[in-house]
Amino acid sequence: MPSLKPNAHLQSLEMMRAAAACLIVCYHACLFAERILGATPLLGWYHGLQLGVDSFFVLSGFILFWRHEQDLGHPQRAGPYLRRRLIRILPLLWLATLSKQALLVWNGEALNMTRLVASLLLWPAKPQDPLITNAWSLSHELLFYLLLLMGIILSRQVFALLGLLWLGAVLVASATNLHPQGVLGMLCDNHNLAFAAGVGAAMLLRRQALTRWQRSGCWLVAGIALSAALVRFDASGGMDQNLAVRLLAAGGFALLIAAAVSADAGHWMAPRSLLLVGKASYSIYLGHSLILLPLVREWNRVFKPSPSASTTLLVLPCAVISILLCLLLWRFVEEPLLRRLRAGRQTRPSA
Repeated sequence: MPSLKPNAHLQSLEMMRAAAACLIVCYHACLFAERILGATPLLGWYHGLQLGVDSFFVLSGFILFWRHEQDLGHPQRAGPYLRRRLIRILPLLWLATLSKQALLVWNGEALNMTRLVASLLLWPAKPQDPLITNAWSLSHELLFYLLLLMGIILSRQVFALLGLLWLGAVLVASATNLHPQGVLGMLCDNHNLAFAAGVGAAMLLRRQALTRWQRSGCWLVAGIALSAALVRFDASGGMDQNLAVRLLAAGGFALLIAAAVSADAGHWMAPRSLLLVGKASYSIYLGHSLILLPLVREWNRVFKPSPSASTTLLVLPCAVISILLCLLLWRFVEEPLLRRLRAGRQTRPSA
């Protein structure tokens, strides 16, 4: 059975990033088409595509624990870890947020400094969403970053204890139907269960990959769990789903990751197009919200598709064009920006 190395580049993870990003883009394309045409694409089942966010969270839990488990209890590694994490998410977020704010001011909307600062700092400022609406999920990402940081500074035991307390708080809040607000509400949001599922998948694989029969079992159970999550998904609830949906989605995606990463250890080759979309997934996730709505409106104005044809004539072309434009954002903005920031971080000690 092949062994797995923490620093190995796993193509399966890039493919899952690509799939998650495409799910979210397709969801928003369907949502905007429904608002503009008054039709319901995919018979309303498209709302379940929001589970792509759960997939991203499970991936984050897996990848961060997979790569940094060996750093737990080594405080000298905390600085490089934190710099690497912040460089990864903040520059593009700030660029997208400031661009959105500039567009709003250009269109005559008054500057809301409180909302702008909260958006830049990933501070939950409900009832207002961040300027880049999708960035609400990055506040949850930041919580998991901080949990792992505490484990690196202190110990593996502290990481486990804090993680279990956090998991318990989420389960209690969900089971008792509590709805705390602000930071406490973000801490107790049942989306956070996905990070625990990702950590669980990483722990499952830390010794060796799954066998062929174990992988087959994971594929089967994951398919059943994710199908059940889609069936139980309440479209009227939006991103606020009950505990059963979150557990089914988190568990299903965790099993998918465990099976895919184990198959990846066999050195199979993934399609280059999917790997490219996976590498650009963060640009797609943040950037498509700036592109997709005006694109859907313009496409509808020019081609005037009938409501019955909204799925094929409006949703799919706009989703594809949005992804292609975000690939350009990754190639000419995010990738060179990250390369420059990482190079500056590596050369600074010798200056």
